[in-house]
Amino acid sequence: MTQSDLECLLRSARQFNASQDVTGVLLHHNGGFLQFLEGPRQGIERVYARIRTCRLHTDLFELLDGPAEERLFPEWQMGSTGVPESTMLSLRDASWNRLANPKGDLPTLSPGMLLLRAHFGFLTSVS
Repeated sequence: MTQSDLECLLRSARQFNASQDVTGVLLHHNGGFLQFLEGPRQGIERVYARIRTCRLHTDLFELLDGPAEERLFPEWQMGSTGVPESTMLSLRDASWNRLANPKGDLPTLSPGMLLLRAHFGFLTSVS
């Protein structure tokens, strides 16, 4: 995928995601992608159906599907940034199952979500 192809994909995704009230981020490295989507269930289902039917996407693997306490990327219809291979591998290999919170006073996030937030939750903007 060329940079021009990626920019075209992002323009289209941002427009469609906004129409579905879906936000998130698309991380990429050397032709591999990790996408995080958040929003209302129906919006997520429509966006994911669009992804599944696009010929550009292959070998899709869903890491986590479930409700969230809050959006991590509320302002990004589809933020995108290139990341080092080590970050992609860390996110790919992280546990994405929800954790039980014995104290019950903090939101419960999976190790994968904590890693995503640690790496990207502090960003104010991406391309």
